Amino acid sequence: MTDKRNVRIGKLTTVLEVAAELGRVYRDARHEKIDSAFASRLANILAVMRQCLETAEFEKRIADIERAVGRPDAAAITAFKPRIV
Repeated sequence: MTDKRNVRIGKLTTVLEVAAELGRVYRDARHEKIDSAFASRLANILAVMRQCLETAEFEKRIADIERAVGRPDAAAITAFKPRIV
């Protein structure tokens, strides 16, 4: 098992970055660099992060559409920029 303090974690601000990290977790588990139970916990956390990012993106898109059709209260949602990690 690798020393957790020496593992570099990249940015996790997009679904693609989260998916790439999930791939690294999978490879590390397959090569027995990390314990499968630990990999499972990380995968669950990454899945929740992915869902949060997807939801934030959908909310932004809906707000953009609502603003385009003239709904004034949509501007407050558009200003939201999620930052996970």
